[in-house]
Amino acid sequence: MSMTVKLRRQGGAAIMTVPANIVQAMHLSTGVELALEFTGAEFVVRPAKPAKKPLPRRTLAELLVGSEYAAEVMAETSWALEGDPVGREVA
Repeated sequence: MSMTVKLRRQGGAAIMTVPANIVQAMHLSTGVELALEFTGAEFVVRPAKPAKKPLPRRTLAELLVGSEYAAEVMAETSWALEGDPVGREVA
């Protein structure tokens, strides 16, 4: 993927904005360290450390497998399984 961005001045530094779709695709977040490599008139920006992959979404039952409290928690929260999802719940 190739794109063009503009540098802007902030204090004594030149700032390059990384578009949100690239940040999301590379699993980056604010505060992450980036490594810059430059030769001649080109530079490459990479995460200084490999990006952590997001954890998979799991249901409450999956999270409680092997827990001594699983049956108790499932009984106390069984009401939550009633009705249709209304947000980003995992059913």
